Formats: sequence, structure tokens, C-alpha cells
Amino acid sequence: MLRLPLLRDDDWWRAWFKAAGVAGSEPKISSSVFFNTQIVVSQAALAGQGVALLTPAFFAPDIKAGRLVQLFNVIARSGDSLWLVYPEERQNSRKICVFRDWLLGEVRRSVQTGLGSAS
Repeated sequence: MLRLPLLRDDDWWRAWFKAAGVAGSEPKISSSVFFNTQIVVSQAALAGQGVALLTPAFFAPDIKAGRLVQLFNVIARSGDSLWLVYPEERQNSRKICVFRDWLLGEVRRSVQTGLGSAS
């Protein structure tokens, strides 16, 4: 992995290598192109441009179909959190309730199957 082109130039790769127990090694991060979303990074990986660091829960269908391969069962966590926010007066909106319930279900499923982080 240290010799392969790693897609996306940010600190996530360093955090992943640390979580995998490869601290102190400098990964070869591809500096020629910066990808700002996981969707674009995944497309570059599918096109054979390098190794992508993705959230497995978001790409479970591609992993299941064999289009993407999760090389290791190592999930690095940044300690950051994402929040679903909406105006209090809209908390009972059908659209918000359906989305919130779906999102919570996905988080529960990913934690149960080991595909992601609940943070």
C-alpha cells in the first residue's frame, strides 16, 4: 500500500495508516489531482487511477458486487461528527421524519455489520 498511488490528498490516509498500525511511514499520496468528494474518489478508483479511502457503508453495493474491494477491515475515525439539523418547527415534517429514520437505520446497520462508524 505504501507504494501505490493513494487518491485524495488529505490527512485521512495518515490517520488510516496509524489505525492500521503503520505509523511513521509516509504514504505516497497522489498529488497530481485533488478529489473533493468520495463519489469522485470512488470513480477514480473504479477507473484504475489508484487506491481510494472511502466510507464502506456508502459504497456497500459496489463492494458487494466486487466493483470495489475493501482491502482491510480497518476503519479510521477522525473524532469528527456529522449532524442532521433542521428548524425546530419542521421536526414533524414528513420528509424530515422519513429522511431521519432512514439515516438512523443506515447508521445502525453500518455499525452492526462493521461497515462504518456511528460518530
